Amino acid sequence: MRPAHIRNTCILVCAVLSVAACSTTRRLGSDEVLYTGVKKIRIEPDSGVVLSAVGCVYRWELRDASGVDVQSGTEDVEIVSLMGTVSEHGSHLHASFARRDLSVFGGHLRPGCLVNTTAEIVLAELPDTVFTRERDEATGYEELAIRRIDRQF
Repeated sequence: MRPAHIRNTCILVCAVLSVAACSTTRRLGSDEVLYTGVKKIRIEPDSGVVLSAVGCVYRWELRDASGVDVQSGTEDVEIVSLMGTVSEHGSHLHASFARRDLSVFGGHLRPGCLVNTTAEIVLAELPDTVFTRERDEATGYEELAIRRIDRQF
C-alpha cells in the first residue's frame, strides 16, 4: 500500500483532472485589465478556480499581506502564476510576475494590471458549489463562504 501522502496526492490529481473537464478558457488581449478580465469569464453556476494563466502585463499593481500596502509599476513582466477563487459575489486572486532579470514578485492581484500582448486564462467551473463572501469578525474581511448545491435530476 502506498504511503498516505502519495494516496492523497493521487486523489488531488484525479479531482483536478475531473474538474478540468468543466473548464472555460479565454484569451485577454492588449490593454485589458487582468483582474476584470478574469472576473468576466462566464462560469456556471458562477463559482470557479483559476487552473492556469500565462501571458504578460506592462502595468502591474499588487497588494501585500498587510492588506494596506499597494505597490505598482510600469514594466513588461511575465505572468508566472495566477491563482484564486472566482465568483460574481467576490473574487480572491493572487499573482506572481517575473521581471526581465527573472526575479519573481507577487501578491494580491489588484485591478491595475494591464495586459501587454496576451493573457491566456483557464478557469475550472465548480458546478455543485457557490462561492459568496461573508464578513469575518476575526479578520475584518469579507471571507470565502462555500455552499454546496444539491442537484436533483
